[in-house]
Amino acid sequence: MPVLRKIRKGGAKKGGRTKGKGKNNDTITMWWIVLLAIISVLLFVYLIRMPASPKSRVEGFNTDENLTDILDGLETNGLSKKPDMRNLSNTVNDYVLSKMDIDKSDHAFLKNIMTRRTSQMFNPTAGNIKYRIDTEGSFTEVDIREVDKIIKDSRGWRSMGWTFTAEGEEGEEEGGGEEEGGEEGGGEEESRGKGELDVIIYCKTREEMGKLFPEAHLLGLSVTNMGSRPKKIYLDETNWNNVPKGFEGSLEEYRQYVVQHEMGHVLDYPHQLPDGTKGEVDNEGKYNGQPVKGVDKPCPVMYQQTKGTKDRCRMNPWVSMEKK
Repeated sequence: MPVLRKIRKGGAKKGGRTKGKGKNNDTITMWWIVLLAIISVLLFVYLIRMPASPKSRVEGFNTDENLTDILDGLETNGLSKKPDMRNLSNTVNDYVLSKMDIDKSDHAFLKNIMTRRTSQMFNPTAGNIKYRIDTEGSFTEVDIREVDKIIKDSRGWRSMGWTFTAEGEEGEEEGGGEEEGGEEGGGEEESRGKGELDVIIYCKTREEMGKLFPEAHLLGLSVTNMGSRPKKIYLDETNWNNVPKGFEGSLEEYRQYVVQHEMGHVLDYPHQLPDGTKGEVDNEGKYNGQPVKGVDKPCPVMYQQTKGTKDRCRMNPWVSMEKK
């Protein structure tokens, strides 16, 4: 049995620590994790600082086709021109683990730790997000508790190293615009000072949403206003209470998805296509005029699943489940 699996089973109680000989295994495992994290960080730094020329980028690694593919395939955020650190983290961590003499059954365990650490180190906005759920709109008290639970679910953005604190809570809770849809400016403006809110979450009727965001490509969608301070998430009440046509899942799963999707925009993640590449389908389910290619795997959370999951990817509300 692989050493990491032994430790995970033996350390499930009392905070994951084992007694006696288990302490030695814990120490060995932690050194492995530290070593892998250091290697991953060094690769990140190397990748980001490489010159623009494709030939010069791979100098010193010209016999390693896998690394060449990673370098040539870096995706950047269209606005900031920065590498998409979430995708890069997954790619590099997969590459590093493939080069290590470690049982494959332990890869997921190690990769989760590496991804959390690298996302915190390389995403300048990583950290704790302070939020408020609006109590004056269409949310019921039950809805508010559900939204709060979804935000803090360990299967969501917390699995990427983020933490979330509701306004009024003490300490951190562990556990242009973007739409599912999005709007760059406008909306309600509120000043943000030190320690104040990062985002407010509203639930608005379809009529109210149409007045706030009359653009055709936003109709019938929830919207995150990235131009306001704090940022604003507007959930469409009709979709909140009725599973949209084309979404192959329950109402509970849709609510989980839409909250996680819009929070992803708050964290500055862009839209993705069903296969995980960057892009956005239109209202007819096409990308650049062509039907999107279906894949037999969970939908990325940043894919607009409200526009339909059938024959595209498997419904999925959790970022931690995308690779399953």
